[in-house]
Amino acid sequence: MGLSCGLVSQEMNTRICKDIVPLTVNCHDQQLVLDPYCGVHWVEQNTLIVSDLHLGKSAHFRKYGLPLPGAVGDNNMWNLSILLDRYRPQRVLFLGDLFHSEHNHEWEQFLDLLGNYQQCQWLLVKGNHDVLDTHLYESGVLQVVNTLQDGPFYFAHDPEELDKEQGYGMAGHIHPCVRLMGKANQSLRLKCFWFNDDFALLPAFGTFTGSHRIKPKRTDRVYVITDTSVRKV
Repeated sequence: MGLSCGLVSQEMNTRICKDIVPLTVNCHDQQLVLDPYCGVHWVEQNTLIVSDLHLGKSAHFRKYGLPLPGAVGDNNMWNLSILLDRYRPQRVLFLGDLFHSEHNHEWEQFLDLLGNYQQCQWLLVKGNHDVLDTHLYESGVLQVVNTLQDGPFYFAHDPEELDKEQGYGMAGHIHPCVRLMGKANQSLRLKCFWFNDDFALLPAFGTFTGSHRIKPKRTDRVYVITDTSVRKV
């Protein structure tokens, strides 16, 4: 493969972390660290939460004639390894659409990465794109569930599957973003974390996923992602 998916070197990790400014927010008396690499570190449970990696999507489109660089998949693996090295989680929770479609070589690359972090428990909340055979997930030491209730939170892939009676919701699927306007009418679309009264939506982790513009209410909390920081808007 194009890069080593082993542990990021200490020197490289130190340099990357020095330039990154995550943002810690409180949600139902739990500390959530929102990272510019589109992940959430749930401090109390030492759990890394990411959504919508869509691994294998670039290979899927290349198969059908769209000329996409192989580095798209490499970047996803590299970014995930950076988060794993930064937070050293005991558990990693994927909120659906881990793999985009049919089996291809990026699945083996992903399993190689998991093998370098044997201290982790891996759990997939199944999404609409997670169509691989169950034995493939199980052979990759992934536990697969449809939804998950843990502490004050209720996790699902699609926000339509959330049940506020089960806890404050956390989901993906939508690939949320906002458009910021400048004084000279220039605009910029940025991925974001979106917290409303009932649930939070995570940004898409994958670098080739597209995004959907949200229309938050004034009482919602929206945190946009820049190259190096997460900021409330």
